[in-house]
Amino acid sequence: MRCEPPANSRKYAGVFVASMTLTVCVANAQVSQSYDNWRDPVVGGQTRLTETLRIGGDEVADDCILQNWSPGFVNDIGWTIANMSETNTLTVFRATFRFYDDSGALVGTDTSLYFLPLQPQRAGLIFSTSGLLRPLNIPTTERMFISIQFSDAVGFDVADFGLLYGGPITRGSSSSFITNRTTGQQIDLGTGNNLGFFIDTVPIPAPGVPAAAVLLAIAGGSRRRR
Repeated sequence: MRCEPPANSRKYAGVFVASMTLTVCVANAQVSQSYDNWRDPVVGGQTRLTETLRIGGDEVADDCILQNWSPGFVNDIGWTIANMSETNTLTVFRATFRFYDDSGALVGTDTSLYFLPLQPQRAGLIFSTSGLLRPLNIPTTERMFISIQFSDAVGFDVADFGLLYGGPITRGSSSSFITNRTTGQQIDLGTGNNLGFFIDTVPIPAPGVPAAAVLLAIAGGSRRRR
């Protein structure tokens, strides 16, 4: 039996990095970094997220081709947020993530309120560790789509929500096109550029493996499911 401890928050110049940790104890859990356009050289990746895309309250999705895919479930994700207001501080918001398979069918959703103050013209890198999404049983496919949508903002206008993007991809692959699922628009981020996401996965458990025992621990920010 192995139990991973909560991860600490990290800080970078120009952004904050916060983690939401669910400590999960599972026999022989094998977590794979299946797609990664989020981790930079400081933490073993090669991605640099240097550009900002204003999305407001629209749902925006990126395609993700998972490396060394085998049937399993989404375990953790990393994502970004940018406050594109010149004057207003964001204090509370809701982030909704939707996962689609290669056919475009919705296979899972996660939505939560976040209490994570973000100053004007600042960006955030946010991630979960140790199985925060595992209890949702979101299945993976070799090529899948992850979308993000912001709402319920406190402190500023919803139109000022943004995302970070850049490259190169550390693990897996993706086209340079993203989809605004609210408007139907295809957006080309440019060669080598993709939205800042990572997807960590776990395989379907073998028969006889006991259910996970979980202990919630929050580090570097608050998150409340509703």
